[in-house]
Amino acid sequence: MNSYFVVKCCVLLQLIHLPHYSCVFECIDYTYNHCFIKMHSCRRLDDPIALKREFQTLAQCANYARERGALAFNYSPPQAARLRKNVDYLPNCQILGCPDIGYTNMINDSDYDYYTVYKNLSEESTCIKWMGMFHLFQEKMNYIDSVSACQSIGGDLANVVSETRTNALSLLLSNKLTDWQKVAYVGLDDRRKEGRFVTSLGNFLSCYKYRAWGPGQPRSKHRNEDCVLLDSDKTWRVVNCKLKFSALCEIYPKIPPCSTSTIRSERGCELIH
Repeated sequence: MNSYFVVKCCVLLQLIHLPHYSCVFECIDYTYNHCFIKMHSCRRLDDPIALKREFQTLAQCANYARERGALAFNYSPPQAARLRKNVDYLPNCQILGCPDIGYTNMINDSDYDYYTVYKNLSEESTCIKWMGMFHLFQEKMNYIDSVSACQSIGGDLANVVSETRTNALSLLLSNKLTDWQKVAYVGLDDRRKEGRFVTSLGNFLSCYKYRAWGPGQPRSKHRNEDCVLLDSDKTWRVVNCKLKFSALCEIYPKIPPCSTSTIRSERGCELIH
């Protein structure tokens, strides 16, 4: 594949293909390099720019975005320099806190191309800047069905094992859910061994320092309570996995096929026929 379309041929953990609760016996760092794909040529996302810098190469811009946990960026390649007509031209690497959802905010601009780690996001998805994309199923399901629902859209139950994540996702529940009980299943359970909680990525909770258990939680006396809910009060609590609640999913980045409708040429932007 042309390197102009794929910024970097990196190994991307295709987490959606791992079975939920693929238990491991050591602490694994699941931090991985996002692979940015050019989704639009001669167009840019017209959203607030979080960071901006001038770089000589696309790879430098992509690395800058990746280091800061960005999910998308606009980039003006060198061959566009002589075509620039915009007198208010900004630095050629524009880092965006969130990707476009449904490409509703894309505008034509011959100076820029648009790159993202996601493709075809549902309009019901929610972006949390610098963290990721999330989807809340408000339909009530048991824990196993919640896992299946999340995996069907390219993700899994959301990871909550940090204060930043718990607080941000708790706020999402507060804003999105209309029930008086604003709770949802998240990616944490001790179904295999009582008291040994495992995340949806397969790591033991003991690999992390952060905890957000509510008062009296987890309730070790209730051995049939193995699955974790996050609530709008920024706390976790365990419940019986057969009970039905909303499901909070995290959508994983994945490498999409190139699907641009235009390319750059010596004359500027042309349609691919």
